[in-house]
Amino acid sequence: MMAAAAGGGDLFEGQDESRNAALSALRSAFLAPSEEEASPVAMRDAARVGLYLDLPSTRWGFNILPHHRQTLNVFQPQYTLMFEKLLATPEPWLYAHILLPGGVENLGNPEYALEPGTSAPLHGTLMQVMAVQRETDSRLTLLVQGLARGYALRPTQELPYARVDFALLADDEQLAASARHAEAFLERERFLAALVGEESIRALRRRMVCAASTAEEVHWRAYEHANRSLSMHLSLCQVDAKLAELAARGESAAIDAGLGSTPLAPSVCYRPEGWEAAREAAREAAKEAAGDEADDRWQQEDDDLFSTAPVLLAALERALDTALEAEEPELAAAEEAEGARALSAIELQVWLELDQLLSTLARLRGPADKAPVPSQLIGLLPPPPEAGGWPEGFALAAIEAQLRERYEKAQAEGEDTAFANLVHFTPVDHAYYSARRRAQRLSYAIWGVIGGEGVELQPILEVESTSDRLRLALKRMRDVMEQIK
Repeated sequence: MMAAAAGGGDLFEGQDESRNAALSALRSAFLAPSEEEASPVAMRDAARVGLYLDLPSTRWGFNILPHHRQTLNVFQPQYTLMFEKLLATPEPWLYAHILLPGGVENLGNPEYALEPGTSAPLHGTLMQVMAVQRETDSRLTLLVQGLARGYALRPTQELPYARVDFALLADDEQLAASARHAEAFLERERFLAALVGEESIRALRRRMVCAASTAEEVHWRAYEHANRSLSMHLSLCQVDAKLAELAARGESAAIDAGLGSTPLAPSVCYRPEGWEAAREAAREAAKEAAGDEADDRWQQEDDDLFSTAPVLLAALERALDTALEAEEPELAAAEEAEGARALSAIELQVWLELDQLLSTLARLRGPADKAPVPSQLIGLLPPPPEAGGWPEGFALAAIEAQLRERYEKAQAEGEDTAFANLVHFTPVDHAYYSARRRAQRLSYAIWGVIGGEGVELQPILEVESTSDRLRLALKRMRDVMEQIK
């Protein structure tokens, strides 16, 4: 047998194009999913309501939050196999990342099976592989980024690596907005209610909330998750400034398209194996919590997908209750505006206390050892408060102004893309990017600064709203300030 080239490759050192093409075809044929593994119709209908069927999942002893990026060194055989199979499919390369206490040593341990009642966390992150580099020793170097938080409905495979049915789980603020959008759509398309019947209208509403929320999430991905280069030092996702206006103008139409393709019956969507038993368990849990006043909806929607996942069901019910209780349009608009003001107030408080914390650390460490602030995070700074602007000495505003001046100069010279790749600063466009999505992004991104060794990130995935996640950030910063004192 002829020896391989000294560099570890073939005799042509990877330059034989016909050989490379043949190897690529063989890899794709060997690793592509079989007909038994794939069900295109079920996957399509489930994806419309934010459910990813039989999704490959990494289970390691650390978290990755949405809007964060990480470079993975994949060397374990089971995960090398998983990613090779994933990379043999068409993009986008999506998978779930779910914390496994104890790491890969607990793979296959029944105590940590991805099922309710075990010790396994079920909240995780929908991930995307953005760039790949195959090393000469068969390792994979991958750039991955978190897209959105989600929830494992059930395991579909345990070994050699996990696969799950994974549902997107949007924050309460986003679900409430989706519920309002869905109600407006139902009002315009009244025939939909007649098609499903009065007894199933609540279940249809839930699916439509999921469809609207999913459509919004997918629509903004191109803007929120730019820069596909394999970068070892980029920990947060960047936005694509060129797509802000386009995304904003197309958002409503994209959500309407998602609502228009909502499966009208659960059987058209997907009911996981064992859904009847799961539904009964959820029903009993609701009765135990509510006593004799348990909601009668359990009697009406016995075939609804989301009744198998109490966490997801509860979030959808909160959103629907908010949308349906506001019968007067003017009152509903006032309540929505008040909610937006409350979220904005928490967002501003987070920035003020972050500035105070960083300034305190800088004084203690000295000017030569300032606490690092990712420029991607600075790009999320909101407009100055209407009443009085930023306080005197607000250092983060000064940093943002300097970066913005350099960015705008690069824009004028046609070098904005190069500047973004070099400095990693692209400010969000406040004219087009919603304040709600900006606050949601901040609620994850800030943990790249205030997290650190010993800080558990799983609770950040499990809180139900953007405002509560920002409150966790405030608590963390106040705890650090107390330790400093």
